[in-house]
Amino acid sequence: MTASKKRRNGAGWNKDRAQGPKSHFTRAQVQELIVQLSRSQNWHDLALLLFALDTALRASDLLTLRVVDVSYSDGRLRQKLARKQKKTGKLVEPVITPSTQRALARWIRSSGKGKQDFLFTRTKSAISADPITRVHLSRLIKQWAEQLGKPPDDFACHSLRRTKGVLMYQAGERVADISRMYGHASEASTLHYLGITQMRVTEMCLRYDLGEGLLS
Repeated sequence: MTASKKRRNGAGWNKDRAQGPKSHFTRAQVQELIVQLSRSQNWHDLALLLFALDTALRASDLLTLRVVDVSYSDGRLRQKLARKQKKTGKLVEPVITPSTQRALARWIRSSGKGKQDFLFTRTKSAISADPITRVHLSRLIKQWAEQLGKPPDDFACHSLRRTKGVLMYQAGERVADISRMYGHASEASTLHYLGITQMRVTEMCLRYDLGEGLLS
C-alpha cells in the first residue's frame, strides 16, 4: 500500500469505512468484454475472465492453479475440477463450460505452457512465470470496468466471483444449488454474499423517487 493511501498513524486508507459488496458484471457486460478481448487477441485475459466467472473461485485459489490442475495426462481439459478452498478447507467442484475450455486451450497452446506452469501469469511472454497477484487481478478488473464505462471503485476480485451466482439467481436457479457451487454453509450465507437482499432494497428505494419530474 502506498504512503498516500495510509493515514499518519499507518492505518489503511479504508480503515473504519463501510465496505459493501462489490458490483457484479451483467451478462451484456461480460459479453462485451469477451468481444473486446477476442478482437485484441488477448488470450490470457480472455481465459482468465471466463475461467474466473465459471469457477467462482476466490483469488487465493484461482491464481495458484497450474496447467496440470485443469487438464488430464493426455492434455485434454477437464470439465470439472476438485478444489479444496484455502480459506475454508471445504471442497468445491467447479464446472468448466465449453467456451471456457476453448479459451483456456487457446491460451495454453499460444503461450507454450507445460503441465507444471502457472495458468495465469503477469509476464505473458514467459512460459514459466510467477502467477499474477491479487492486486494485479484487482487492477485488471477495475480496468475492465472502466472500459465498460463503469466506476472502477465499484469492482474488484469478488466482482468476478459473484457474477455467475447473481446471474443464476436472477434466472431462477435454486439457491441451494448456487450455495453448493460456492461451498457455502447455508443458503442464507449465499444470499448475503451475493447481496440479493440489498439489491432488492435498492430497487425498491429507486421506485420511490419523490422528486421525479419536478427537478430539471
